[in-house]
Amino acid sequence: MADVPYSWLSQHYDRLMGHVAYEIWANSISKILKRTKRTPRRLLELGAGTCKLAEMLTVPSLEFRVHTDLSLGMLQVAPSPYPFPRVACDATAIPFAAGFDFVLMCYDAVNYLDPDGIKKLFSEVERVLTEDGLFLFDITTEENSIQWFEEYVDAFEASGGMLVRRSQFDAANGIQHNFFDFFVPVAGGLYERKQEHHEQFIYPVPTLCTWLAESGLRVIDLLDSQTLRAATSKSERIQVLVERDV
Repeated sequence: MADVPYSWLSQHYDRLMGHVAYEIWANSISKILKRTKRTPRRLLELGAGTCKLAEMLTVPSLEFRVHTDLSLGMLQVAPSPYPFPRVACDATAIPFAAGFDFVLMCYDAVNYLDPDGIKKLFSEVERVLTEDGLFLFDITTEENSIQWFEEYVDAFEASGGMLVRRSQFDAANGIQHNFFDFFVPVAGGLYERKQEHHEQFIYPVPTLCTWLAESGLRVIDLLDSQTLRAATSKSERIQVLVERDV
């Protein structure tokens, strides 16, 4: 039986994601902000994970910032003491009042939400976002799943045992499956198997744009995450920049 997502993976997540250049990712966010010529003062990050991106992200105009994730275990991995508030909460039911002029949700965290969850997320972001605020999120695409995660397997030693990741793309239903098997040492030289199963929903961009519009949000830009130029059908990740449609 699979465990709750990130109940085991949180302790090994940073090693698993060691290939991610968080500093470059943070610099891309700064470049996108600079293009908008806006100077946000209050930042809400959703799906912050272990706060690796938050450590690298510098926005001089910020006066307040809070970093959240659904998994308490992921947030607890962040270094302690941590300079910014961390809150375990559901992005589809944000426990804050309105007043944020920059909402951030990075590294395809949006793709972990099913259609009902995404619609709730967009409605919640519209609620907490100021009239001139920005919402920036990115999505992983079908191109990325086909290129890197179709029938993909890797493994490494972890906590005296082994972590095996298997990925499979269900193109017919647009779902990226990621299976994590943890072989945890127990008494007598035996190993106990723990498993997590993560699903990512691969959404067509027009569908997301429709749901954003229905929630009172308007797309400003669609950018290829690597080049920060206009996204294309070959983009593996897309940055979606949004504002309230007032």
